Amino acid sequence: NDNAAELADLKDRYQAGTVGDVEVKEKLIAAHQRLFGKKRERRIELEQDYAQVEQILAVGAERAQSVAQETLAMVQKALGLRK
Repeated sequence: NDNAAELADLKDRYQAGTVGDVEVKEKLIAAHQRLFGKKRERRIELEQDYAQVEQILAVGAERAQSVAQETLAMVQKALGLRK
């Protein structure tokens, strides 16, 4: 939960036995929606633009390939297979 005061209040009331599960779950859902709302919107946008998704994946694949090549070179050097 991104609301520290609300979290502290729920914790105190939970330990005192004065808060119900339904209230806690409702607060959790609200916090989840605040946290992931923008990401959910972005996902919906990307669902409508497959070309952009392909471009993002291609860039990621290029980065991964570069990192993999560097890592492989380091391993080969460590094993004495490359100078």
